[in-house]
Amino acid sequence: MYIRKILSSTFLVILCQSAVAGSHHQTLGTYDELEKSLAEGDNVKAIVDFTKCSPMVDSMGSMSFSTFNKYIFTEGAVAKETIATLTTVMTHTRKFGYINNTVRMRVFKDNSVEILNEFIDPKNYIQITSTSYTCQLNNGVTLYLMEL
Repeated sequence: MYIRKILSSTFLVILCQSAVAGSHHQTLGTYDELEKSLAEGDNVKAIVDFTKCSPMVDSMGSMSFSTFNKYIFTEGAVAKETIATLTTVMTHTRKFGYINNTVRMRVFKDNSVEILNEFIDPKNYIQITSTSYTCQLNNGVTLYLMEL
């Protein structure tokens, strides 16, 4: 439970690097809308409410799609279309000391979202801990088209 709290807190710090601010922003409700906006060079931000994700944690954060990758990968016999973004920051925890906290968000064609949060030892790049969350667009993850 302690590790989950650390992961949630650190994830919140990473995601809140650039929170949604300002006036009204248009929301994107589907994978197709996200794909179209990114293809047009738009700035898209995801706001995550982890109380609506699994596993549920009392946390909230944001993540930008300023860098992303669109690809298809195979899981079993199923090909899945996805748009992914990733960020890594160095942070300090009481339990592990300095660590690299890497967060990856993948949005799938079926509008499901997977978020992977990992602690990586910066000295040897060995994974210390990892937590995966599953959410849905418009139910846990809201995408905003940001004005430039």
